[in-house]
Amino acid sequence: MEEKFYPKDCNDNDVVSFGDYTYKIGILKQRLNQSFDNNLGYRLDQKLNENRIRIPDEIIKPPNIDEPYARLFNSGIDCEILNLGSDKWKKGKFRVKITVEFYVESEEIEEISNNNNSEQPESEVSPLDDLRQKFNQENQ
Repeated sequence: MEEKFYPKDCNDNDVVSFGDYTYKIGILKQRLNQSFDNNLGYRLDQKLNENRIRIPDEIIKPPNIDEPYARLFNSGIDCEILNLGSDKWKKGKFRVKITVEFYVESEEIEEISNNNNSEQPESEVSPLDDLRQKFNQENQ
């Protein structure tokens, strides 16, 4: 089933239900972001250490920084990257970003019936497709 998961474009007013509990996507995203706090960052750092990924203390928690581990999720931590084919290191930031993906079971059936009933040939492209794609990329 893994191959059926994909990022679903959701509006902040769309709703997701977990049993008897229902949430607007905007509220769910806001609460997820609030959960990316110092404690979660600390636990992530500990798990990385257990798996032999070590980020030096002076990088992840320099002096006079409130909630240093929360920086993993928001402002990021200093790092350097060496790209394949490059001859020098580039300074940058490392940040953890979490995505939510949905697998909508009934969508496959809806798509088939919509394609069968569609009057517009599949080869025609809507002039709004480019705008939709750009909007979706900016909001991810």
